[in-house]
Amino acid sequence: MMDYEIFKEVVKEKILDYLPPAYQNSEVILRQVNKFNKTVPEDGMVVAKPGENVCPIVYLNRMYKDYQLTNDIDLIMRGTAEIVMDAYIQAKENKLEADYSIKDHIVPELSNTVVNAERLKDSPTRQFNDLTVSYKVILGEGDGKTSSIHITNNYAEELGMTENQLYELACENMKRMYPADTTRLTDYIYGSLKEKGLSDDEIQYAMGGSIQDYQESSPWIVKNNSVNGAMVLLDTDVLDDLANYVGGNLVIIPSSIYEVLALDANMIPDCEDLSAFINEVNMTEVKPEERLSNQVYLYDREDKQVKMITNSQSLSVVPEQSKILTFERKENRPGL
Repeated sequence: MMDYEIFKEVVKEKILDYLPPAYQNSEVILRQVNKFNKTVPEDGMVVAKPGENVCPIVYLNRMYKDYQLTNDIDLIMRGTAEIVMDAYIQAKENKLEADYSIKDHIVPELSNTVVNAERLKDSPTRQFNDLTVSYKVILGEGDGKTSSIHITNNYAEELGMTENQLYELACENMKRMYPADTTRLTDYIYGSLKEKGLSDDEIQYAMGGSIQDYQESSPWIVKNNSVNGAMVLLDTDVLDDLANYVGGNLVIIPSSIYEVLALDANMIPDCEDLSAFINEVNMTEVKPEERLSNQVYLYDREDKQVKMITNSQSLSVVPEQSKILTFERKENRPGL
């Protein structure tokens, strides 16, 4: 069985042998790729077909794991070639229409600062407590997947936009494209159990009491309907409406990239204890690539700001990626 370094070179040298004639003039490049919520870069193989703006990146780390399981390099190569060809077909299907407005589809992305520092070092960003706001262009969405382009400093310059302009526009687009949703946790649990066919009596037994018994102390799930639903933290209108409803400030738990939890601040006597609990839950129950922060935030409805009120240890676990394929866009990116 080949070791990893030899495996990488063999894959690079042999991949074109498994692709049709139209790919034979492609350039095959090995490069390291920084991924969302991952501190250690992955080894990617780019198959750059002449005349194409979008090139698939196949992740060799995952391929090598498959090779270790099968010890069949021919099987791995044939599967990789199919992935590359399917990716180019998908790219053609997702080709932008001539009237597609890039600026209308710029949205923010919210991620943990420490974990994503390397990935974002050449990008326009701003700090949001222990998180970082960056920007991307949404190219297409469907079947639970989102195709997007990350905005680097060079791309922002091509668009003629400063970071402040990106932030203001991205937040406006976010509100338009991804409506916010605020739901009591108890209502979410009740609805989920009803969908599974449980009766009200069965739900009451499972919860140890009626839904009404828990309503007053129940946290709120706050999110928008994007793949990074926690970016609703940037929408102070949503937080202000909830704060006015509960009649006070909000304690916010930003533990997941998908949503945040909000509670009446008067109900939380010790936020440091809460932060320790968040840390424990994050590290044992939440997938590494889905973690956002171990901190506790406060929404102050007087100054309409979200502040970090604890300072527990930052996230440090490197997440595993579940997919081996992403895309790379060449320098002639879509314009305005």
